[in-house]
Amino acid sequence: MRVSKRIGVIALVLTACTAPTPEKPEVKEAPATGLEIQGPVTFVGPALRAQKFLADKAEVLKLRLDQRGELRTLALDRIVVSAAAPYDMALSALERYAPALGLDGVTRTTLTERFGLERSLDDDGGLHVRLRQMHAGVALDDRTIEVHFVRAGDAYALVHVTGSPATLADVQTTAAVDEKAALAAALARLPADVELTFSHALRFHRGDDGVYRLAHRIDAETADHALNRSIYVDAQDGHVLGEDDRVAQGKVEGFVFPENSTVSDRAWLPLANLTVSNSQGSGTTDEKGEHGVSGDVTFMYKGPFVEAIDDDEPEYVYHGSGNARLEFGRFDKKNSALAVFVHMNRMHDFFKARFGFARLDKVVKGYVHSEDCLFNAYAHGTSYLRFGDGCGLYDYAQSADYVFHEYTHLVTNSIVDVDYSTRNEAGAYSEGNSDYFACSALDNDVWGENPIGVFERPCNNDNRYEDDYSGESHSGAQIFSGSVWELRKQFGKLVADDLAYTAMFYMPKRPMLVDTRDALAAADRAKYAGAHVVAIEQAFDKHGVNDALQLFITSDNMFPKMFPFEATVTAHAQGFERATVRYDWEFSDGTKATGDSVFHRFEKKPATAKVTVQDGKGTKLFAEVTLKGCNGSGGAPWTFLLALSLVILRARRRR
Repeated sequence: MRVSKRIGVIALVLTACTAPTPEKPEVKEAPATGLEIQGPVTFVGPALRAQKFLADKAEVLKLRLDQRGELRTLALDRIVVSAAAPYDMALSALERYAPALGLDGVTRTTLTERFGLERSLDDDGGLHVRLRQMHAGVALDDRTIEVHFVRAGDAYALVHVTGSPATLADVQTTAAVDEKAALAAALARLPADVELTFSHALRFHRGDDGVYRLAHRIDAETADHALNRSIYVDAQDGHVLGEDDRVAQGKVEGFVFPENSTVSDRAWLPLANLTVSNSQGSGTTDEKGEHGVSGDVTFMYKGPFVEAIDDDEPEYVYHGSGNARLEFGRFDKKNSALAVFVHMNRMHDFFKARFGFARLDKVVKGYVHSEDCLFNAYAHGTSYLRFGDGCGLYDYAQSADYVFHEYTHLVTNSIVDVDYSTRNEAGAYSEGNSDYFACSALDNDVWGENPIGVFERPCNNDNRYEDDYSGESHSGAQIFSGSVWELRKQFGKLVADDLAYTAMFYMPKRPMLVDTRDALAAADRAKYAGAHVVAIEQAFDKHGVNDALQLFITSDNMFPKMFPFEATVTAHAQGFERATVRYDWEFSDGTKATGDSVFHRFEKKPATAKVTVQDGKGTKLFAEVTLKGCNGSGGAPWTFLLALSLVILRARRRR
């Protein structure tokens, strides 16, 4: 038997954390070969074709249906395609999965006839292509399919497909009514004393009965955009099928810190998913911050996925029209709600675009200037985030690092709902997972960086389980984030992000850090046929997480002032059989307790705690800790800076 001693020191950590949550995920979406259908159980059209198609495929697909039972999202995991022109890549994806998309019997030729490229863009390492459905050379106004890729070195991986085509049969494609007659019908619906400009296009328009009809679309607008309207005139008999308010595109941007308020300059970022309204109606901005609401409008920090609420001020609204740029002084408190709205939406879109994650497709509230003098930020369940302003010294909402970190807690809570505590390794995992995704989404390997380096946590680190983990969750976070960052350095962002995300579905409710390694390995076997399992084990071993037999104790009260005092002591053990491991504690006053983490009140010297850890195979170790404080009578009023000596005992496995 070998005995080693270490002095443990814990630092005060004023940083992001997550509150325990009673909420449970609605559906357990453990990745598995086969088909998962969410939404109304109306398996018609594309759904039935997808089931038949997948019977012969060993792909991991997730199919989501809308209210009509039509395909809305097809998520395809790790389908690597060679880098090519965006349009060609999108057509290749549609051709390959045509049966699942309700495009039976199509070829590349017929696809080019049925879809026109509307938009493609390359952003954040991803490639997003939107194709508009065509019929007989005429576009359908409301039917698009989006194909999303993420970059994987010199290739791309297909992430998901969103949208579904309409089935058009026996639709008349010859216009009996000409453009001039259609314009006359439109003019009859417009005021006569307003100067208008017009544009025309043939479109297929879907009526209230769901039937598509060939129509003339007459777009009318005024110079000041006070009146902008699209009127659809039936191309067969000239009657008006319907009309929509249409405005010139407006764009809303916010002037915020794109990463960290202490180290980066502010920049203009689009305000996606922002509510834009006027007396006639409302809408939301798209991912570019563009909207389609005319005239005098009001912007509110509320959308389909985020609502930013200032605890100190009334809800902020902005009145204007068309393009808008929201900018406040560097120290203006209004910056907080603006920043948290921008960054929460960024992280929502990151998980949605990368993984097709939709569990947070609901309004999640982000409170700023929260509580009185809060030096912290935290997540609650899957419902809301709170950001303190540190008594005016440091505003956590201004930092994308903090917002991205806290939003990832919501994602973790919605999938695995770990039994979080600041003193257990489940808490260390949850914090580390949030650190990793904040670092990865920003492509920056340091979380929370600041000019003096206080409380920042590098994701690219060499921290080890025994040496650098104080037992407090944020110190353990770097063990997990550092291990996954090793994989990111070896295999790139795509693979490491995939593994960290998918591992959540394999994570036990109260994991030790060695369990997090095993969850990543399980994720790799499911997604990559185990191609990275050895590298995963090596990455975690570099950070001291392995199957070697080891045991050490940490405490949350490293600086007891005087007796009596209270402390929570935690045993950290590896190499035991997890299903049968047992923790038995004995304290210097003769009381006993069980569990890996226990609370105790120490009345007098000596203040010792001994834990014996054993499993069903007969493996057994013990460790003992002595906490040193002052006697209550005559003790010095200041804190002694000695606290804890950790005794780590190793023994050979007993058979």
